[in-house]
Amino acid sequence: MVCLASCLPLSAKPSFDSAAFDQLLSELDRIRQRESIAGGALLVTGVDKLIDVRGFGIDSWTQKQTVTPDRYIRVGSVTKSFTALAFLRLELDDELKLDQSFAGLTGERRFINPWLKTHPVTVAQLLEHTAGLADMSRVEWENRQALPLDEALRLDPESRLLRWPPGLHSSYTNSGAGLAAYAMEVATNRDFEAYLAEQVFEPLGMVSATLQPTRQVMAGLIAGYDRDGKTPLPYWHMLYRPFGAMNARIQDMAPFLQMMLGQGRLDGKQVFPAGSIARMEVPVSTLAARHGVSFGYGLGNYAYVRNGFVFHGHGGDADGYLSHYGYSRDAGLGYFLVINAFRNDVLREMRAAVESALVKGLKPSFAPGVPQPEAELRRLTGKYREVTRRFGGMPGGLNVEYADGRLYLNRSGRRQHMIPLGSGQFRRRFEPVATTVFAAHQGELYLQGPFGNFRRERGDQKPGSPKPGSE
Repeated sequence: MVCLASCLPLSAKPSFDSAAFDQLLSELDRIRQRESIAGGALLVTGVDKLIDVRGFGIDSWTQKQTVTPDRYIRVGSVTKSFTALAFLRLELDDELKLDQSFAGLTGERRFINPWLKTHPVTVAQLLEHTAGLADMSRVEWENRQALPLDEALRLDPESRLLRWPPGLHSSYTNSGAGLAAYAMEVATNRDFEAYLAEQVFEPLGMVSATLQPTRQVMAGLIAGYDRDGKTPLPYWHMLYRPFGAMNARIQDMAPFLQMMLGQGRLDGKQVFPAGSIARMEVPVSTLAARHGVSFGYGLGNYAYVRNGFVFHGHGGDADGYLSHYGYSRDAGLGYFLVINAFRNDVLREMRAAVESALVKGLKPSFAPGVPQPEAELRRLTGKYREVTRRFGGMPGGLNVEYADGRLYLNRSGRRQHMIPLGSGQFRRRFEPVATTVFAAHQGELYLQGPFGNFRRERGDQKPGSPKPGSE
């Protein structure tokens, strides 16, 4: 596996102690009060020691009890990280392989794959969002019944049409985790949720975590509110629970984060092999990955950049709850943050404060640029059209331009300098590692990066462009 920030030289780790936590919590609570959010919670931990976990604000506008770490919250799509760990355990125990196809495991067609004969969908592609699926249909989103996976997948199957060949682009979809879990149930004759509890929650000491609205969960769950921060939202019975239905006590996210920071090690015990955690963090099933870019969405875990440092983590939305976990191996710290209102703008502001505090005092290291001949840069220029859309709609576009010896992305008039790192890989100035690639595939030139998946328009072919058949 190619490591990311951990490959770069590090300066001394900053000191983040209880006093720093107090200051950060005060900042989050100031934002909460300004935006009229009922409550939230923050957990910060090192690899071996929990620094602190505390709530801020109240659990609901009616009960008005202080949020405490033993209360339940819904983590939404953070569930995907735990679903991925279950599949890594299955592979370790030789019960299922990530590169096995859905059709081979089930003998069924629960989606329409026009490329089935040459590109069957694998478990890894379902978990890395590279199977070619758009997100769930309106019928699937609006379901409010708790259904077994077999029954859930019988709902609107015609909507699950692959939009591009599997293993080409990564585009977020909630269907993948449900399909993967169903394949596991058929292939192993096991209940996925029981396996998750036994092989993931229990080894992590998260025995109170569950994908079900048990009596214990409902008694301890803080209230969830809509965008206005006031309208309560009912419990969302997600169609495919493996994508986002996890309920957990706030404090129980600590061992998970410590294990991820420790590359599988928790309390002196190797709960998961380091190689499994590395696989979780690094995508392998995209065009960009095949061209050497190790930054992106892996197995229920994605890389992103804050203040020049690579973080890994995942966010979650559970109708009334927004959460995010992240960790930086440069800082040796991880966090879990949740608020009980559907306010993405508020969570983004809070995340920026938390992540900036965790790497405060560290100096980032940036991969040096590799000078490229002008002709090499010019042949990448042109108009590019977006080729993946999570929810459909009109595709966007951008221009790749050459000026003053540099290559730029121009999207709606905003230009970003692309620093070449060789082999078609690039980074933006605030990114420490390669995040973006220009790659030829079947006669077309593609651009893949954190901002999306694009193909150069055919009428914009440049002299000297990569030859057809490069892959």
